[in-house]
Amino acid sequence: MNRPEIYELIESERAAQDQLWPRDVTVNPNRAQYQFYAPHILVLEEKLARLRAIWYSSDKEQLQKEFVKMATIAVRALEEVK
Repeated sequence: MNRPEIYELIESERAAQDQLWPRDVTVNPNRAQYQFYAPHILVLEEKLARLRAIWYSSDKEQLQKEFVKMATIAVRALEEVK
């Protein structure tokens, strides 16, 4: 898989995340918590644990999906850094 394909996967997952957890505070009243970064760190830690478990099972397709999710969460965290 080349870099543009990877970035496309991340962009697609970001759009899906924004549907699930909107950044607009009028739609998502918990929006203010994101300014503290802790939610992103906790979710990234959880994803890392899942990646470890999948790595041991050698399921490359699931491993790729989890890496995309982890990268996407990191992108969202970077978007929140002000």
